[in-house]
Amino acid sequence: GTSEGSNNAEGDIGASFYMFYFDTPKSNISVSADFYPNFTVSDRFRFEGSIAATQEVIKDLTVTLEYYESRDTKPPEGANSTSDRGIVFSIGWSK
Repeated sequence: GTSEGSNNAEGDIGASFYMFYFDTPKSNISVSADFYPNFTVSDRFRFEGSIAATQEVIKDLTVTLEYYESRDTKPPEGANSTSDRGIVFSIGWSK
């Protein structure tokens, strides 16, 4: 289908926190949150947030666990939900 385009004006209020340990084993923790108030659509705001932890298991091999969430109080027409969230587990190697 087709739909009419629209223009929106939004603000951005955000914060991030990062903690790194570079000694062996290496570890990282990150937390971020962004709030987007909408100036053109009444009572609409969006939120994006995540928290992640990475741990070195053996030299240069890491595992990461992340939780993320995204919300929109007035999503586009036809959307099934006002939020999206998930958990990601990943394994990485770097030299």
